[in-house]
Amino acid sequence: INNRIRKLIDPTFRLPLFNAISTNIDFDRVSIGDPSVRTLLVENRGNLPFNIETVVSDNPAFRVLTELPFEVGIAQIAEIEIVFEPSQEGLVGGLITITTDDPRTPSATFNVQGQGQAPNIGLFPADVLTFDRTFIGQSQTLNVRISNLGAGVLVVPRATVTDSQFIVELNDTLRVNSSQSQQLRITFNPVAEGLQ
Repeated sequence: INNRIRKLIDPTFRLPLFNAISTNIDFDRVSIGDPSVRTLLVENRGNLPFNIETVVSDNPAFRVLTELPFEVGIAQIAEIEIVFEPSQEGLVGGLITITTDDPRTPSATFNVQGQGQAPNIGLFPADVLTFDRTFIGQSQTLNVRISNLGAGVLVVPRATVTDSQFIVELNDTLRVNSSQSQQLRITFNPVAEGLQ
C-alpha cells in the first residue's frame, strides 16, 4: 500500500518526510578575508521527527556552521548555515551533501557557488607619516588615507604601532568598498625629546 494513502487511513502509521525548501545557493561576489553566510532550508512534512546527521562540503571554501546532529520535528523548518570563505579570485563551486535518518530520503545534495574577489590596499602617505614639531604634553593628529584599489571589500580588523607615543584610533573593523577610501586617525603624544 502506498505510504501516503496508508498515512491517511491508518492513524498509527508514522513516517518522517524530509523536504528541501532550498535548492542551490549562490553567494554571488564575496571578498577574500570577508566570509559570507547563507542558509539552506529543510522541512519535515511527515508525522514523525527525523535527524539531520551530517552536512558535508566537497570544497573547503564552503563550511557548515550549524552544530550537528539535530532533530527536525513534525512540520518544522530547519536552517543549515553555510559559510563561503574564498581564498582566491574567480568562480568557486561545490557540493553540499546532507544525510538524514529519514528512510525515504537518506541523503540530499545541493550545489553552492560564489565569486571570490580580491581587495588591494592603498595608503597615503605610502611610506612615512611626518608630524610637525610637537611639545611634550601636547598632541597632534594626522590622517592616513586607506583606499581599496581592488574589487570587493577591504577589511582592516586592527592597526597597531610599535611606539606607545603614537595612538591609532580604530575602535571597530574598518571596511572599505572597491574604489572607496576611509581615513585612519593617528595621534602623536610625545613623552621624550628628539626625533621619534
